[in-house]
Amino acid sequence: MPFERTLEYSVGSLLGAIFSVGARCLPRVLLGRATIVERETVRQILSFQSGTAFASVMTAFIYGLAAAYAVLSNTASPAAFETLVLPQLGGAFLHYVVPFAIANLVVLKGVVGMTSDITSMRASQEVDALEAVGLHPAEMIFAPRALALIVTAPALAVLGVYSACLGAWLVVWLTAGTGFVAFVAAFASSVTSIGMLFAVGKLAITALAMSLISGYFGFVGARAEQGFVGHITTSAVAMAVFSTIVVNLLLSLLTATFHFE
Repeated sequence: MPFERTLEYSVGSLLGAIFSVGARCLPRVLLGRATIVERETVRQILSFQSGTAFASVMTAFIYGLAAAYAVLSNTASPAAFETLVLPQLGGAFLHYVVPFAIANLVVLKGVVGMTSDITSMRASQEVDALEAVGLHPAEMIFAPRALALIVTAPALAVLGVYSACLGAWLVVWLTAGTGFVAFVAAFASSVTSIGMLFAVGKLAITALAMSLISGYFGFVGARAEQGFVGHITTSAVAMAVFSTIVVNLLLSLLTATFHFE
């Protein structure tokens, strides 16, 4: 006799699970009263950070290289680049280049891992087993992975700014001979605390949206048999790519409208 599901996995319930686990995680961990959910959340955060930190730094470095080369090659002269473009480069990297790099690597990696994990647990009836004993799979399985993504993506964005700056300087140094100190001073002139906070917030919102997509497809996606795990994951990734573009576009328009620079 098949197991009859009693829980709903709407976007609202998944969002509620994230906020519920997130609100009680830090106090319980600090007070030494963490349950298995809080311990799993901490483990997921540390595991995801360690697994993506190096790749994120290198990706941001390469994006910085490519972006600086593209801009420099379309500037009339190195002198014009240093005078007109370089003072604005830091802000452009902060608002567009780094969030795009981190979103495409970290967030999409999280989408693949989260969706495949949840769908595989559905196929092996682990989700049904949790429901049968009165536990909520959204809090036990989904929320720790979602919080890991939401916490890690903004943290890696901060590292990404420095890495992209280093990549951009390497191109400018090889092309125009600009010293590191002079480059950093000009690059940082358009990097503000408000801009940094907005970039971090942009990635947190993007990670939240991607987490909800992963959870929805993982729990609600049609036919969770073993042969369909890859199909459901692919559908989630396709939706995540489209949503990443939309979220970043809307937030970038918001940045331009309200001058968060």
